Amino acid sequence: MKKIFKLFGVLFSVVLMGAAVTACFPEDIDGPEDLGLGIKTVFPTKVVPGLEITVNGSGLSEITEVVFPEAVTVTNFKVVTDNMIRVVVPNGVQAGKLVVRNSSDTAESSQELSVGKTVINGYSKQEEEEIEGGSQISIYGKDLEFIASVEIFDEEGNSLLLLKDTEFYRKGTDNVTITLPKKMTDEDTVIVGKITTIDGKVFT
Repeated sequence: MKKIFKLFGVLFSVVLMGAAVTACFPEDIDGPEDLGLGIKTVFPTKVVPGLEITVNGSGLSEITEVVFPEAVTVTNFKVVTDNMIRVVVPNGVQAGKLVVRNSSDTAESSQELSVGKTVINGYSKQEEEEIEGGSQISIYGKDLEFIASVEIFDEEGNSLLLLKDTEFYRKGTDNVTITLPKKMTDEDTVIVGKITTIDGKVFT
C-alpha cells in the first residue's frame, strides 16, 4: 500500500511541474506576443526622390500611409511581409524622421533621413583628350551612389553605350568608373557623355 501511495505522489509531482513550466511559457499556448506597430530600421537613410527604401519593423502589413519629413505623405507602397515594406521616396522630402500609420496607431523611426545631392567635380579624362575603345573613365564628385545611368553619344547624337548603375565599378560614393565599348564607330569619333541621377538631374 505504501508503494502505491509513493507512486501516486511521484505522478502528482510530475503533473505539478508540467503545469509550472506551462505557466512560465504562456506563448507556447497563445503564440508569439503581438509587438504592435513599430519601425526598427530604415535603409538607406540617405535618400533622394525616386529612390526605393526598405523599412523593417512590426505590424507594417496594416499601415495605411508612410509620412516622410515635412509631412510628405505616401499611400502607395509595397508590403513584403508584416515586418517589411518598400516605398519610393517622394518629391519634396526633407531631412528628419520617418513615420508610419495604421487606422489606430502611429510609429516613428529612431533613425533620421538625410537628403543626398549629387555633385560632379571632374573626370579622369579631360575635354579633347584622346581615348581608346575599352578604356575606362572615372567620375569624381559627391553622392555618386544616386547616379542611375551613364550614356555615351557620338557627335551626331547617336547612342553608343548605355550603362545602368548595376554595371558601374564604384569606389565609395565619390568615385564611379565606367568602361567604354571596345569597338567605337570611328577612330575619330567625338564622344559626349550624359549622366542621369535617380532624382532626374542630368550632367553632360
